[in-house]
Amino acid sequence: MTRDDWAKKFHHWWDEFKSTLQHYWFGTKLLWADIRISSRLLLKLAGGKSLSRRERQQLTRTTANIFRLVPFAVFILVPFMELLLPVFLKLFPNMLPSTFQDKMKEQVIFLYSSNNTCLTTGVLYYHSILGRLNL
Repeated sequence: MTRDDWAKKFHHWWDEFKSTLQHYWFGTKLLWADIRISSRLLLKLAGGKSLSRRERQQLTRTTANIFRLVPFAVFILVPFMELLLPVFLKLFPNMLPSTFQDKMKEQVIFLYSSNNTCLTTGVLYYHSILGRLNL
């Protein structure tokens, strides 16, 4: 391989590395937003008020994401263990919290880009979060 080929390959690897870091940064910000919202829902629930179906689903999803974050944090904190992350994701596909998965972002972009005037509140919620993140 020539020097130019190596330079192109390195540039490609660097772009992939940056996009992966950006993906996990946005996922972390989304998870933090979900945790803040769910903490308010917990205070509402502790105050004796009932939750709507959407609020209950939000609280359940966020709680599951927090429990999924514990094994995921091991991969981030232990040096060079992130190299094994693709293997574990292949074995355990639901290991990542839902905010770190691209399918929700793809759904939001698809529904927002289509001329659909009847968007659900869940899609609008994620759109507002992604809008604050400048995606």
